[in-house]
Amino acid sequence: MNFCPKKLELYIFTMLLACVFFVPSSVKAATYYWVGSAGGSTNSASNWATSDPSSCTGGGAGVPGSSDTAIFDADCDNSASIDSALSVQSLTINTGYSGTITQETGITIAVARDFTQNDGTFVGGDSTIDINYDLRINGGSFTATSGTITIALDLDIDASATFVHGSGTIHIDGVSASTLSLWK
Repeated sequence: MNFCPKKLELYIFTMLLACVFFVPSSVKAATYYWVGSAGGSTNSASNWATSDPSSCTGGGAGVPGSSDTAIFDADCDNSASIDSALSVQSLTINTGYSGTITQETGITIAVARDFTQNDGTFVGGDSTIDINYDLRINGGSFTATSGTITIALDLDIDASATFVHGSGTIHIDGVSASTLSLWK
């Protein structure tokens, strides 16, 4: 069988491209639920589960990463300390969560999509919080960082929620038309 060198090069190049674009990635996004039974550090694998815990057990799933969702829900009200840079796809504090989540001094938080708070208490530190979609405060108490919060799209604060400014800077960037919604 005779192959022309140029055709062979084209064939190899095409196969390599196919591998790059059509082979599924081994990195998959996961949903992590806060357990908090091994202390309050959000940087401890023992404090997270990948299935909704019913009694604050089942930790050891790892720490949520930049493609993952972090959820704090009513099943585990243990308070949390964000004591290491946190970068997640989305962060949700569900209705019924009554703990306190504290951003420690000098620690940044990056949320690639939405940050949604329905209950509980969030206390910002002195560093950056970067939210690439919406910040929705539907309930609970949110104290902003004394640093800078950047929100790419909308800031929604429901009348049943408490928002404390925190003396920092709040940027609502908006790709097209951003909204600041304050509900009564």
